[in-house]
Parts: sequence; structure tokens; C-alpha cells
Amino acid sequence: MKNAYLPAFILTLLISALANVSAAPGSETGISPSRSNSNVSNSNVSNSIVMEGESEENGRSGTGAGSGSETPGGPVLEDSQEAREARRVVFAFARAYPDKISETAYRDGDWALRIGDQWFYYADRKMLPSEAREEQERYSRYSFYEYEKELPEIREFTEEQIASMEERVVDRATSGIGRHPGLTDALWNINDAASADAAAKTMYLFGARVNVHRDLMEDLARVESRVRELAAEDPQLRRFINSIVNIDGQFWRSIAGSSNRSNHAYGIAIDIPPARYDRSQVYWRWAREAGLPWYSLPYDQRHMPPMSFVRAFEEEGFIWGGKWFYFDTIHFEYRPEILLYSGWELEKFSP
Repeated sequence: MKNAYLPAFILTLLISALANVSAAPGSETGISPSRSNSNVSNSNVSNSIVMEGESEENGRSGTGAGSGSETPGGPVLEDSQEAREARRVVFAFARAYPDKISETAYRDGDWALRIGDQWFYYADRKMLPSEAREEQERYSRYSFYEYEKELPEIREFTEEQIASMEERVVDRATSGIGRHPGLTDALWNINDAASADAAAKTMYLFGARVNVHRDLMEDLARVESRVRELAAEDPQLRRFINSIVNIDGQFWRSIAGSSNRSNHAYGIAIDIPPARYDRSQVYWRWAREAGLPWYSLPYDQRHMPPMSFVRAFEEEGFIWGGKWFYFDTIHFEYRPEILLYSGWELEKFSP
């Protein structure tokens, strides 16, 4: 890559560091405190909170030489910080889906992964197919963020910060800008309601009937087996799973207040609502509509499943919406790429 590109690239990094962090990828309701931004003061709340997409290295990964041509959004220098981040994202995907992603490479000035005969490029974290790179400004980012092992700290915000967050909620609902669905479509071999219905299978989970993507039935069965084993020695966990009467799974829809397709549409997300809410809050949007301070709502005012229950899902590659800033405590979705990106060592994905 020619040195003439360096000044422009450095300027891009500086501008990017000053800009608000915008929404990215696959979760259902919203925002996660980013560990990488944990030292940012509350005065810069827009930078210290990463919007998710609401509320996903293997031995075969290649390092093929790319052509070195510019991408539509500018070159991603192969030895730059941006390129290292792109490689980290692409390799997290490759390790999470070794049976679906056949190759990774630095090509055409960007890191990319291949599913079947189609390449998907990092493209400023938008994960775009080749044909969409020319119009990448039309799409929002795929959600990649540091998923915490423990419950994130509840934060307090100034009135100005709260007003800014509320403005972002409205902007997201009215912008019409969403993620390109191509990568998720390719991973799960789904592109419309008919193909989603065809991929969905019915199973019983904790005694409740639910439709999920057929590829996740064994994963969920292992979750239940692990939970029931733990429940034999844990009365609180046993009471929780005995209280489950309904689980919502595959349903073709978009995320509320967003232009992004829900992971429920693919059958890779489930909701486990409580039998009784007892005034506890499960979803930031409902808390907001009730006039509650959803952005700082204490955990003891939220519906919270036992953490051993949550951890059983996490160990099989699922993330829990209760750790999101825009919380959704009944929501679990299959996103092993997020866990691997965040440095989790999961037995299922060990070499």
C-alpha cells in the first residue's frame, strides 16, 4: 500500500475517535457498555456506549494475498489498527462457524470471509457482500462489542446525557438505516419468511414447546441438560425452571424501533418470559413507556434469571440480553462470534 494513503488514513482515525459510536449488529434491543471504552468519562456517553443492533480462527482460515486495491470507503491498510480489528472480527466469525465459513483472506484492500461462493468484507464493520461495498453508507454497522462475563455496573447519567440517549432512540427508529442482512442470511441459509419457516423445527425446552432453527436443537438440548444437572443441587434454579410455562422462538419480524431484522426471524433467538412479572421490568422499551428511568434501573427492579441459568446458555455460544445497556432480560440469542471476539474460552469451540 502506498505511503500516500497514510495521512488520509490517520485523519480518518482521528475523526472516527471523535465521532459518536453508532449501532451495529445482531442483538435484539440495544446497547452494551464497551470494555474498550471503559475509561471514557460520563461526559462522553455517546462514545462510552456501543449500540448493538437491537434488542453472532479456525485451522482452515487462509491469509491469502489481496490485490491491495482501494475499498469504496478508503483503503484498510493491512498492518493498520483498523485492519487488525477487521482481522479480529473476521477470525471470530471463522472460529464460531467452522462448518459454514470456508475461508478468510485479506483481499481487495480489506479482510473478508467466504461462505459458499460469496465473499463478505469487513467494510468498516458492516460485513458487506462485494456488490454492496459501493454503497456502504446505506448500511449501519454489524454489532460487535465486548460481552462482559459479569453484570455490567449500573450507571448514573446527567439530564443532558439522558436527552442525548432519548434522541438516539428516536433517530434509530426513524432513520430507515439498518444492517445488510446478507451475512446472517448466508450463515443460516435464510432470506425470507418461507425459508425461515422451512428451517424452523419444534422442540421442547424446559417443558415448553418452541420453534428454533434446526441447527441449534442440539445446542439448546445441551443447555437444558447442563441446567437440570445444576438444578439438582440448587433449589433457586430448580424453582426458576419449574416456573417456565412459555418460550417464544422463531417468528419473522424486524426489531422493534429498528430497520434491522430480528434474530427471532432466523430462529436463533428465544425469549423466556416469567410466569408472573411482579412489577419487575424485563425490557428497556417497556420500562421507558412506563416512565421509568430505564437507563439506570437497578437490577433488583428487573426480572433476573439465576446467573447459573445464564451461564449455561453462554457456555453453548448464546448471549443474554440482560447484560445489554438497552436490556432485555428474557432474551437469549446464538452469537458465539461475540463471545469469541470478547476472549471467552468456550469448550465447544476449543481446537
